[in-house]
Amino acid sequence: MSSYAMFFSIIFTWIVILTPPAIIRFLLVRKPIKSKIISGVISGGLYFVNLMFFIALGSQSKSHAVLFLGMLACYGILKYETKEQAKSRVIEERKKLGYD
Repeated sequence: MSSYAMFFSIIFTWIVILTPPAIIRFLLVRKPIKSKIISGVISGGLYFVNLMFFIALGSQSKSHAVLFLGMLACYGILKYETKEQAKSRVIEERKKLGYD
């Protein structure tokens, strides 16, 4: 396999793995998913979808370790919270508890 084909393969793999959670997080939901369970279920579901996709493409990997790393990255993307979002969340929680 040439270096160009290897580079293209790596880029293609990570684009396929990371595009669905980015679309869910930044275009559909537009805020972090608070529940760890929901984020985990979505990440796990995307892992199996990606696994079936790459097996259908004829993947030669036996362990699919990159897909597992991609699942962890998906979880991180779904839970990602900017500083401004975290600050506003903390302010709301403090108001609920009667501190402010």
